Amino acid sequence: MKKCRFLPILMLIFSPSVCIGQSMGQEEKGNEKNQQEEKQKIDSLEKKVKELEEKLSALEKKSLENEINKEVETSEEETAQGTGKFVSGARALQAQNPEISVTGDIVGRLYINDNFRKKASNETEEEANEHIYSDSSGFDLRILELQFQSNLDPYSFFKTNLGVHGGHFHVCEAYVTWTGLIPRFNLTLGKFRQQFGVINRWHEHALDQVDSPKSLELFFGDEGLSQIGISMKILLPRLWAHANELTIEITNAENSSLFAGEFWSVPSILGHLKNYYDLSKSTYMEIGLSGLWGFNNKRGFSIFNEETQENETRNEPWRSTVVAGFDLNLSWVPPQMSKYRGFTWRTEGMYLWKETEEGIIKALSGFSYIDYRINQVFILGVRVDGGQKPVIGDDREFVQASPYLTIWPSEWVFLRLQYNYLWEKGTKEPQHLVMLQVDFSAGPHKHDKY
Repeated sequence: MKKCRFLPILMLIFSPSVCIGQSMGQEEKGNEKNQQEEKQKIDSLEKKVKELEEKLSALEKKSLENEINKEVETSEEETAQGTGKFVSGARALQAQNPEISVTGDIVGRLYINDNFRKKASNETEEEANEHIYSDSSGFDLRILELQFQSNLDPYSFFKTNLGVHGGHFHVCEAYVTWTGLIPRFNLTLGKFRQQFGVINRWHEHALDQVDSPKSLELFFGDEGLSQIGISMKILLPRLWAHANELTIEITNAENSSLFAGEFWSVPSILGHLKNYYDLSKSTYMEIGLSGLWGFNNKRGFSIFNEETQENETRNEPWRSTVVAGFDLNLSWVPPQMSKYRGFTWRTEGMYLWKETEEGIIKALSGFSYIDYRINQVFILGVRVDGGQKPVIGDDREFVQASPYLTIWPSEWVFLRLQYNYLWEKGTKEPQHLVMLQVDFSAGPHKHDKY
């Protein structure tokens, strides 16, 4: 009887918890069911979107095909009727035109003293007078250069430099270069400045100083070593340097300072080996060796015979010319500050051995200069030349010092102020020369060194 008395009380206590548990279980089952239904709806919507995208893509493709067919039919009808219009050919024809650049180089000279250079033993009176005339103070449009350059096809391009000076027109360079026909091999054919050292390859307006080093002018002439022939550049496998390049050039021996000029008969041969070293992320070094060989005797020239009163063709005995050279270039350019900081030290040395009618000429000469970029506009530098002139005699030694300041207000124009101190053995006093250079250029290849 006592047990029955507590039974209702126990039922009242435990019945709510049982109900709560049952309701929670029902809610969880309901949530799972709702999530499954929502997932099914999402999958269904995604499937419908994908189907709509495919239908839209098909419609756009079909519409595009219809438009293309319509354009083709219209073009064919216009062509058949002779009413076709030229729309985009003008641009295509313009792209076929070569790239044209114009460079002007003006130099003003002021000689502090009138110490004119005396005539050398191997010069004519006419040549000596030309040098005396060139030693006069004044302004000179040294050259107006027209540059034409174009890619002919994927494997070749051409470049031509035409110069005008003093009313005379001459071809500075005109050559075609083939690249990519053979891996690691370039072939050039035409007239070009030869790869003896580094500086000889550059045009006057692209030099780091106003004038060419005196040692180069004495050895190769005022216009440098520029001849007609063939040049082969071979990128060698990595040997003792990070990169090795060999250049072999076979050209007409037309240089009158080294060879027989217009009376040449056998081509000259030049070789140059360049060795490149990466010293750091901002510093590299190049070391080069050069060699040049040819004949300087005249062949097939005409001379008047006083006895027979007739012109006779004569040939001089074979005489050789050999030039050996060494070049060193050390350059520092910070990767993130290349327009504002930079340093270059370049040195070249040459040795000449030349057979002449008067005897054998042996001469050693060279130059060295430092070029420092202060900021984006100003560059300071100094160059020193020295050695022996390639003539027979005792008065051959010379020394020249040339400090200079280059100002770049823009990439199209630069100005340069330079002072030359020249001492030559046998002269009474040194020569003092102040030069102002103004160089302007327009076109895609502004102030190219090559």
